[in-house]
Amino acid sequence: MSCVALSLGTIMKKTLLILFGFVINFISCQQKTDLSKTLEEYYALGFPKIEMDWSEQDLENAIKSIENLKVKDEFALPKMDSPKSSKYFDKIILELPKVDSNDSLRPNYQFRKFGEFERFLTRLAFAYGPEERFQIYYSNEAIEINKLTIQEITKVGQLYQSMVNRMSDSIRQLNKENDIKFEGGILKVYEASLETHESYNKFDTEDKIELAKVISKNLTKVWPLMTNNSKNSLTNQIKSISTENEIKEVRDLYKSLITKLK
Repeated sequence: MSCVALSLGTIMKKTLLILFGFVINFISCQQKTDLSKTLEEYYALGFPKIEMDWSEQDLENAIKSIENLKVKDEFALPKMDSPKSSKYFDKIILELPKVDSNDSLRPNYQFRKFGEFERFLTRLAFAYGPEERFQIYYSNEAIEINKLTIQEITKVGQLYQSMVNRMSDSIRQLNKENDIKFEGGILKVYEASLETHESYNKFDTEDKIELAKVISKNLTKVWPLMTNNSKNSLTNQIKSISTENEIKEVRDLYKSLITKLK
């Protein structure tokens, strides 16, 4: 009886190992396989054509089309490096409202543009994630969206700082509540992006390195906007990544960033 139990136990272990290996291989193959569609197939599904200039409604229709497709075919969305669909992904990114950091004379207009950007990008980020299987397959796209968020929130922060610098002392005192809101928004974006480096997030190594480069380049630009509490919180998060992250390039980038932030 014990021999039979031992034999069954051995068989079960071997079966589980085979299944585990199959799952790992499936995920790996899934990551490499391009399951996106051609432009003609997207057009047949009602996606706006990319050859024309888009209105805001066209962008809305494109993102809605992606959301609808995700429900029916989770891995068929446009991919950034796909010979079949990269042009569509590029078109969406191009058409997203962008902040002009040089337009310091119209900060409120630029803030509204960022609001539109955030509204569209939040939906796009959700479509390309956030579950682990999507992190693996849509790693390039999700990190590209993350990088763009960092860049845009940084430009908003710089515009806000420029606007505040032109205020009189009395007006600046009355503006304290807005200061807190702006800082809080910037802090949340950077905290969430830094969390992407945690090992439980399954994005591609190269993508994590690229994100670290964008964070390192931009955080110094909004650092003056931060209070000491926010600076301490981000510094602690960065120090943890710089010592514990499994990717050497990521550790080195954040070690260098800590030096710049001092």
